[in-house]
Amino acid sequence: MWLLLASVAHGQSRVPSSCVAGDSVLKLYNDDADRMAIRYAFDQPTAWTDSTTINPAIKDTLLKALMAVYNATVLPARDSVVSMAKIHISSYFSLTDFYVCADTNLLWVKELAQGKLVTGSHKVDSLISRYGMTLEWTSLLSSGSRCFKFKTAANYNLYALTDVFDSLPGVVDASVEHPAGVDKADIEAKMNSGYIELTYSYGWGDCILGCIYRRYWVFRVYPGCEVAYLGSYGDPAPDFMGLEERGNAKITASPNPFNELILIRGEWKRLEYELFNSAGMRIQRGSLQNGEIPVNANLPRGIYHLVLKTERQQPHVHKLLKQ
Repeated sequence: MWLLLASVAHGQSRVPSSCVAGDSVLKLYNDDADRMAIRYAFDQPTAWTDSTTINPAIKDTLLKALMAVYNATVLPARDSVVSMAKIHISSYFSLTDFYVCADTNLLWVKELAQGKLVTGSHKVDSLISRYGMTLEWTSLLSSGSRCFKFKTAANYNLYALTDVFDSLPGVVDASVEHPAGVDKADIEAKMNSGYIELTYSYGWGDCILGCIYRRYWVFRVYPGCEVAYLGSYGDPAPDFMGLEERGNAKITASPNPFNELILIRGEWKRLEYELFNSAGMRIQRGSLQNGEIPVNANLPRGIYHLVLKTERQQPHVHKLLKQ
């Protein structure tokens, strides 16, 4: 469970930036823009959902938004996501690698098993040629089917491409490669008529099984390539990332684990707090008095999220364990 940002967008100032960058930077974020465009195609179903080609207009718009954040060097948070954490979308799904498993009795399967990319099947051969496919490896399954891993010459919407293979007679399964344990970093985009909102996130702690901790940074990019930083939330950035989120006063919550009292230390003029359980239900709220938050000792043991809001309405989120 992750708590949403407080509504602070209206108080954030925009800074001028640029949506233009050199080839090396564009290449660095090219796959990010492609993955975001594919996600958009499924979030907003259109003809592009079933197209193997990635919508070039949406991809270009998203890439420009990424460049605007990249070029917004006056924002300290830009350094956090670009220079320090170096956030790019982890390979939740591949843009070039996919699998096809099919009946070993098929002629084209026998030919591919021998490493031949001209198989005698017009449909298969045209797909191999059109997408510049190469054969990475092949394996015979105990079920009698043979599986092949293919790589395309460029980025495609492989969900649509595997659907084409799935429709072929004798194909048992066709699927996009989803590497395990790579959900460490992500960039999510929400496209609106007046702006694009980009949420960068970084996870850590046993990410092979799903990251235990995660922090988020939110930016808005406007049509003139102006950028506003809305704030961050989630778990405090770990020391090993070398992140210093300038502009947010350091506020600590202890002890952790806690029992009947949570002590808050830091600098603020006015501080509101909300305490949520792991299901996202608000358990308690109020204004801080004397740096102490009394807690019901009968609360169940488990993980809680404490949200502290300063006079600037910048949320500080702490994950605490109730003993």
